[in-house]
Amino acid sequence: PSGNAQLIVTGDFNAAVNSPPYQALLQDNDQLVDTYRVAHPQPAEDEGTFGGFRGQANGARIDWILTSPSLKVLSADIDRRNFDGRDPSDHFPITAVLSRGNP
Repeated sequence: PSGNAQLIVTGDFNAAVNSPPYQALLQDNDQLVDTYRVAHPQPAEDEGTFGGFRGQANGARIDWILTSPSLKVLSADIDRRNFDGRDPSDHFPITAVLSRGNP
């Protein structure tokens, strides 16, 4: 983004963080950051986002929220809630709380 423009990129990416699409958006690019990685700098085994309606979290993180680095990441998480033992989707939603200035 040019000037003061701020960007938020979301989607059903189905692409791990070591995949070509993720790398194309972030590698050698100072215009976008991965909100989850900002909030959780160290990769963990339980950050998978494809649950396949089975509640598993040990796969790859294939969903992400990217933002302009000028947006402050207050938090970013993976929502693993289920309802009566049923997952609402085959992917766990990614959430991020952002701020344009001091909170």
